[in-house]
Amino acid sequence: MRRTGCPGKLGPFLWATAIALLLSTASLQTVSAQTAPPLGTAASFAVLAGSTVTNTGPTVVNGNLGVDPGSAVTGFPPGTVVPPGTIHIADGVAGGAQSDNTSAYNVLAGQACNTNLSGQDLGGLTLLPGVYCFSSSAQLTGTLTLDAQGNPSAVFIFQIASTLTTATSSSVNVINGGSGCNLFWQVGSSATLGTGTSFLGNILALASITIDTGATVSGRVLAQTGAVTMDSNDVSLTACNASFVAPPGIVKAFGAATIGVGGSTSLSFTIDNPNATVALTGVSFTDILPAGLVVSTPNGVTGSCDSGTIGATPGLGTVSLAGATLAGGASCTFSVNVTGAATGTMSNSVTVNSSNGSTGNTTTASLTVVSTPPAIGPPTILKAFGAAAIGVGGSTSLSFTIDNPNATVTLNGVGFTDTLPAGLVVATPNGATGSCGGGLITATEGLGTVSLAGATLVGGASCTFSVNVTGTAAGIMSNNVTASSSNGGAGNTSAASLSVVPGAIAPPTIGKSFGTTVSIPGGTAALSFTIGNPNAAVALTGVGFTDTLPAGLVVATPNGVTGSCGGGLITATAGSGSISLTGATLAAGVSCTFSVNVAATSYGVLINITGNVISANGGLGNTALTQIVVGNAFQVNYATNFQAGDSFINFVNTGANGASLLGPGYGAAAGNICVNAYAFSPDEEMVACCSCLVTPNGLSSFSVVNDLISNPLTGVRPTSVAVKLLSTLAGPGGSGTSCVNSAAAVNNAAIVPGLAAWRTGPQPSGTGSVSTEAAFTASTLSAQELSSLANRCGSIIGNGSTYGVCHSCQPGGR
Repeated sequence: MRRTGCPGKLGPFLWATAIALLLSTASLQTVSAQTAPPLGTAASFAVLAGSTVTNTGPTVVNGNLGVDPGSAVTGFPPGTVVPPGTIHIADGVAGGAQSDNTSAYNVLAGQACNTNLSGQDLGGLTLLPGVYCFSSSAQLTGTLTLDAQGNPSAVFIFQIASTLTTATSSSVNVINGGSGCNLFWQVGSSATLGTGTSFLGNILALASITIDTGATVSGRVLAQTGAVTMDSNDVSLTACNASFVAPPGIVKAFGAATIGVGGSTSLSFTIDNPNATVALTGVSFTDILPAGLVVSTPNGVTGSCDSGTIGATPGLGTVSLAGATLAGGASCTFSVNVTGAATGTMSNSVTVNSSNGSTGNTTTASLTVVSTPPAIGPPTILKAFGAAAIGVGGSTSLSFTIDNPNATVTLNGVGFTDTLPAGLVVATPNGATGSCGGGLITATEGLGTVSLAGATLVGGASCTFSVNVTGTAAGIMSNNVTASSSNGGAGNTSAASLSVVPGAIAPPTIGKSFGTTVSIPGGTAALSFTIGNPNAAVALTGVGFTDTLPAGLVVATPNGVTGSCGGGLITATAGSGSISLTGATLAAGVSCTFSVNVAATSYGVLINITGNVISANGGLGNTALTQIVVGNAFQVNYATNFQAGDSFINFVNTGANGASLLGPGYGAAAGNICVNAYAFSPDEEMVACCSCLVTPNGLSSFSVVNDLISNPLTGVRPTSVAVKLLSTLAGPGGSGTSCVNSAAAVNNAAIVPGLAAWRTGPQPSGTGSVSTEAAFTASTLSAQELSSLANRCGSIIGNGSTYGVCHSCQPGGR
């Protein structure tokens, strides 16, 4: 029935919500009342776990390492706990530290939040002292800068409800006089520091902490219940605990795994100072090369180590460093060339020392010298765009996959530079994902190049990463890229093409519908989806959506999936609450349809809205809405008596709801319902209303002419009529035995659970023409419309005349 906004008539109810979010990520000002928690005995621990400590590679821990209540510590050696730090396994020291760790965690969690950063990436932010909170997870991609504003005691606290994750090579810096000692990360579940991350501060995690390959931590990693997992890391609390002056760390590596007799490769040394504020002096080492390996002529020395003296006499078997000084947190790298003089596996170790930090770790490297050097295959590369076409201003992904075809030889210095064709630039933001063998990926937003430098791929390994690119001009964008390595040379050339079409590419569209209007709990209905490509000349790729079903609906068992959609993956797990499509491709102008059976689990009017349909090259499309009414206590059909020229509305109380809805004390009245009828003339005036009692399993009916509009409020029988029906519990006050005037007293609380209004469009009142009659359909009513129905019906009943009060319904139906 059409509604208008005229006084006394049913008006439209429109809801609109506008949400605007303005946030500057350059600097966030806070009003800080934060305090650093007392760490107690946990202050001497650089690493503390609840279940296990696991390590791979030459990790260096400066500070105590402990576990409690668990009792497993693995990977030490090759990991090293630097004296005076010691390992404590489920002893009194570790137990006391865990107790103090828990107390400090609770102090952090209890402080008031100054600024809510939920949903933001910490990368790129500059923050002042304060308490920052995340309602779920926190992510760091890039660099986070903390400005102490000249206060050496400035405190920074991050309260994270679930996980903390950092991307590869991310970092945390404190500037303007601050210290990482007063930086605390309270993590509600687990923390993961990505490869190469340079992290600062104290992580107090409720569960576990994982530190990926090469990441460093200046501070502490303290896990209450789970594991601490490390891989070739430096974890040092020396900046915050003056009793620890950590020794230097050293890593040595040959530039190739295998050379021939008379052949040469590089031997590099990297020395670092893990102390954030204490300089190391007298840093030195002597590396005695194994027999069969000598310093090359010329020695090819590159790099330096502060003011230290590098010794590498051509033809001799030693490489040394003496008298170097490394400032707090600094590192140095240099290399010399070595030559194989005899066949064999050349393996040796070297230990680094310093005057004030004592002896550091020992590092080992191996090189195989063979009579005939092996052929080393170059890397291979494959590039691909995520879509075949985008519009000008649109974006898609550009991915690169690099392989090492050598089964046993490591490729070093793997890299490439991909110069994009004119009309294509790196997107803003660049959307970079993935990594490649520790190499540096450069994809500056708005520029036309993507590059990789310094990657290392072990034998048989591969890597994949991608960035987003944006079309700035129309045309076919095609170009080539070649990958190379320092020991394998240049590899193949890979080409890829992308069509950039004039104008924007329209996103996909989605529609959905249930195959039936009404179901019952335990019953099923087909839910169908139609996805269309509105573009006449461009295919849409990467098409997908997710539909989260409302409470009361689940995917049926079996799911009854029929149809398909552009080769995409349809996911509809039986018993789950969601349906999704991913990776579909729709040719220009085509659409696809598929359906899934869903099962009702409860009564109600269940409104189902999908998430936006998306595509890789068309972006975000619309959502789709449909609803299903679940409930079987009130069933309606519409019939026509051609001979009498009248129409009849039959309705049934199946009795399925019964006493469970009415409560105790109803006796024989349990399950009774009232059917309330409201009739409207073509000008949308209510001309009649009434109610009738229907007992469980009872069938009754209204005659449209004789029962509903024989005595209309206007005094003139309308030529056509629209009818609304509503089922409520029987009897004012819940007696269950009366429906007197219930149509004038309907409210939300009285409506039978699982039922909605039922309505039909205008019907001729006496023509007997079935072609103009519409079936009753389920409909939800707003609180305002319920009130309007009741108030107008109350006016009809209370006007003191007999007009407008329709006759009773007829038992037994028509």
